[in-house]
Amino acid sequence: FKKGGGTIVEEQWPAMGTADFASVMTKLRGMGDKVDVVWNFIPGSGTVNFINQYSQAKLKPQQVGPQSNADEFFFDALKDSAVGVIGAGQYVQSMNSPRNQAFVAAYKKKYNRLPAPVDVAGYDSVRLIIEAARRLNGKLSDKNAVRQALVAAEIDSPRGYFKIDAKDGNVVQNIYITKVVKRADGSYAHDVIKTIEKVRDPDTSCKLNWE
Repeated sequence: FKKGGGTIVEEQWPAMGTADFASVMTKLRGMGDKVDVVWNFIPGSGTVNFINQYSQAKLKPQQVGPQSNADEFFFDALKDSAVGVIGAGQYVQSMNSPRNQAFVAAYKKKYNRLPAPVDVAGYDSVRLIIEAARRLNGKLSDKNAVRQALVAAEIDSPRGYFKIDAKDGNVVQNIYITKVVKRADGSYAHDVIKTIEKVRDPDTSCKLNWE
């Protein structure tokens, strides 16, 4: 953010479990036009409280953060408060690729709910293991061969591009910048407004010896 020319004018660190963010809202209101964007990451129900209170306070700076801030599972609790929130993540249900649409339909039919990013992560992990085992004809005793098979494996993921990085074993994947919208039928969804393709973890990632 700073390298791109941005300036951090204030940081607030509410305690874990905070439900009332009135002091944060008051601080933001007092800063006026000094703030263009508010980035927040508050795990769990705290993010619902924050976004709802932010909307009630009628604050103008754009809200951004992880896509999970306004997760689809929170839409019933957030309603219109979620509209306009910008996030970044590796998967959203509303991606309109044929592969994802087929996955969402099959998942909903089997489990009677829509998939979350963690569900896609689990699905892709199992698919990856199966593909690696297939390449090795089920012979998994050679760890180095398994590693190479995992790197070589290619799967058709609902999230789009998905590959294991030979360098460190992390996932190479697209990151989707999304904005919450309200559809004509009254439902809410993440619209993908930008795709950053084939993102690798930076060199600051885990130093565990992958080899």
